[in-house]
Amino acid sequence: MLAKRTMSRPLTDLRKRTFFGLCGAIIFISAIITSSKATAILFSLLFFISLFELFTMYKQLKNKLSIAHLILLGIYPVIITAGTFSAILLRRKYPSLLLLTVIICTWSADSGAYFYGMKFGKHFMIPTISPSKTWEGAVGGFVAPIIAALILGLFSKNFTFSICTGIVAGTFGQLGDIVESKIKRIVEIKDSGSLIPGHGGMLDRFDAFFFNSTAMFFIVSVFL
Repeated sequence: MLAKRTMSRPLTDLRKRTFFGLCGAIIFISAIITSSKATAILFSLLFFISLFELFTMYKQLKNKLSIAHLILLGIYPVIITAGTFSAILLRRKYPSLLLLTVIICTWSADSGAYFYGMKFGKHFMIPTISPSKTWEGAVGGFVAPIIAALILGLFSKNFTFSICTGIVAGTFGQLGDIVESKIKRIVEIKDSGSLIPGHGGMLDRFDAFFFNSTAMFFIVSVFL
């Protein structure tokens, strides 16, 4: 009986994670397709919720912090702000497919790292910061967004940009995930919140996106 319960728990968590992940995807994709105004409203809401979660985490700090930790905690709200405004400006200045590509590639990287790491992960990457992150999962998190970007490139007809977006999502996105994991280790908590069942807090789902949207806004501003 205990074995059955143990086996069913991951399956239940996966179903919950998948269901609420799809609901979130529908909401964000619908807003991006609808208009730049709808996008601005939704991402502004994301911004305030993320900052609320972050400062709620900061209130739980107990130990004296090093200079490096203080700098990291001070920079992270700036990253959230930059990521939010970058997303809003990407939708306002460029075709909606651009921001869609960024967000879908971000989710693809997250899913690729999660499922590939769960299936093949053996070599832990940085156990002191993110105990479950493996090198195999990192490979999945790098390859998956490139594949997603190539598929989306069929619609944009710009495979160079699509591949660039996939590479950014596979690198900067995973960096964002590591940074948030480090902050959670400093604060000594597992999740940034419990707003999204099966996922944790809003920051747990959009940590990578804030990095990716900032990087892509800089790239398109310089090269497009």
